[in-house]
Amino acid sequence: MAWTLCEELLKAAVVFLAGFFLKGTWRVVMETKQCMIAGCRRVSAKRGLCLVCYSRAKVKVESGEVTWDKLVKLELCGNTSGDPFDDAYNRAMED
Repeated sequence: MAWTLCEELLKAAVVFLAGFFLKGTWRVVMETKQCMIAGCRRVSAKRGLCLVCYSRAKVKVESGEVTWDKLVKLELCGNTSGDPFDDAYNRAMED
């Protein structure tokens, strides 16, 4: 009798843990977004761009060739809203 109870508790624990880990894995898989540049299949990291596209855009911005706002208007990157550090940093650098 006690062994049956232990088996049932063990089964319940295994099912609970499997559900917990599968839920986390599902969330990661479903929330992963691709880079917004057409033809790029990398995973989005910053401003809707992958790290490669972001670094190329950043070089253009830092050289003065274009601004982040212009890239947003051209739909070549996403807005920084929701990233408080980048927003504060960009405002501080403009002053």
